[in-house]
Amino acid sequence: TSIQAARVLPNDTEVTVQGVVTRVIRQKSFFIQEGDFGINIYGYEGTEEVAVGDFIQVYGFIANYNGLMEITGPTGSGLPEVQFLNDPAPTITPVTINEEGWVNDNLAPNFDGRLVEIKKLSLAGAWTPLLVDNTYPSSGGVNVTMNLGGKTLTARFDRYINVTEREALNTFFGGLAEGAKVNYTGVLGDYNGVQLAVASAIDFAVNTDAPVLPTSISVTAPVDPVEVVENLTLQLSASVLP
Repeated sequence: TSIQAARVLPNDTEVTVQGVVTRVIRQKSFFIQEGDFGINIYGYEGTEEVAVGDFIQVYGFIANYNGLMEITGPTGSGLPEVQFLNDPAPTITPVTINEEGWVNDNLAPNFDGRLVEIKKLSLAGAWTPLLVDNTYPSSGGVNVTMNLGGKTLTARFDRYINVTEREALNTFFGGLAEGAKVNYTGVLGDYNGVQLAVASAIDFAVNTDAPVLPTSISVTAPVDPVEVVENLTLQLSASVLP
């Protein structure tokens, strides 16, 4: 079954799919993608660790968890089967989403589970450091509101992100200047609405795109013809906003 076809099947439908691992939240929860469609694999407890770039085959059952399409084990067991394939892994390229393309309701059916690139995000408020010990809230992770131009979206920091990655995330976001823009290259999740499914600090990078400056400036002003002198040099001063 293709991942595209599996995503629209009823809950508890038995499927076998293949895909490339794009992000690992933890060994029990990771994302795979085939072509333009991704899906979450939940409940894996195999002995071989899954890593980004692995080409795998998964056997399990379809589940919709608050909007996120998953493959898990039979109801009650939570144990999908994973087989590591030796064939060369297909290349997965993130799809770019800009402010105009961020329409939460329209993204949900097509983009959850998919590797994306979103540029020029900013924190909506001050960064609250993630806890870096093993007393992380048992009730869930942390949601952080981010701005994309005039729109807002949620970045989900799962409670199972390991301590090393939480420290790296604190270092990255804690060191940002106010209003700094960042890029996100990672997976979209869904929990009753699309959100960034953050896996690690490498999902984020400071945006270094240079502002687009005008290539020329035309100035029109009244001039007394009597005062015009040949080869006259004018000095202009102006502010250019990014």
